[in-house]
Amino acid sequence: LITDTYRNPPPAKGSDSHYCSTYLGPYAFFTKQSLTIQCAHLALSTAAEVALAPQFADFAAVLPFGLGDAITATAPGLLTLAHAFAPFAAVIGIALTLLYLKLNWFEPTWRREVLDATNAKGIAFTEISLTAHCPALPIAVLDVLCVKRPYVYPLTHASCKSVTHFGASYCVFYCLLTLANYAVVERYPYPFMRALKTPWHWVVFCGALLVLVCGFILPLTFGLLWLNPTGGQAPY
Repeated sequence: LITDTYRNPPPAKGSDSHYCSTYLGPYAFFTKQSLTIQCAHLALSTAAEVALAPQFADFAAVLPFGLGDAITATAPGLLTLAHAFAPFAAVIGIALTLLYLKLNWFEPTWRREVLDATNAKGIAFTEISLTAHCPALPIAVLDVLCVKRPYVYPLTHASCKSVTHFGASYCVFYCLLTLANYAVVERYPYPFMRALKTPWHWVVFCGALLVLVCGFILPLTFGLLWLNPTGGQAPY
């Protein structure tokens, strides 16, 4: 997120990216949305884990105004929330890397109009772009496979159904947000979207996202959680 925010050059004036950022800023792009979601999730997870660690008790005891007790009391709830959100955050991270590679890195128009054009200005955009998009996948996998503990938010039928609905809703939300932004600025954030010229094209694209998320990435995420070796350990 830091790389994307501070090293990524601003869109060239008059470019599609520049117009798309008029009202939504960088959040017109899936990259910024997904990195923000994943980083917020990891920050919440870290805060909850630190607050529940035995070593935190001594520090909490000296905090004024009862802050230590308040933090300790809310930490279990934060931990549960972080674990409940983990599958969705993992899906977003995995999707970011896969979609970037398919629709940007290996897409000739994007490479010509964005990657090559920015590199030609003396900006190391290849390095910036790969750094911003590729770590999301291994971080997501390690989070659900090694860090999260399945007993905190068990993989029941109800929990899997809720996560699936959330992931599907986000796919629809992203498509509607992109179309709403296009209605105002008449530009798309990514070159490949120019080929989506009719409502049916967008229906097919949204359906493809739903298949990718709900039919492939989410089952993979659930499988990684099921393989998580910490599943049988006792909670704090």
